[in-house]
Amino acid sequence: MTKVVDDGHAVDEAVNMAQELARISMNSFGWSKQLLTDSFNTPFEAHIERERAGISACAAHPDGQEGIKAFVEKRKPTFY
Repeated sequence: MTKVVDDGHAVDEAVNMAQELARISMNSFGWSKQLLTDSFNTPFEAHIERERAGISACAAHPDGQEGIKAFVEKRKPTFY
């Protein structure tokens, strides 16, 4: 994430961004980051296959299970 802020507000915004990152699934974030990085040098068909594998892996991960459960229960997820 990047953001431009007014002078004197960088630390406050950095804390806000860190808190936001702490609330998301690091497993899913890691997969997304890797897919984005790989997308520049991967043929389309291979990239789509990696996305499929990533979605399956994220859904099977405890964070994925928590996300699905939270969605069904209409609440915010708590990732580990």
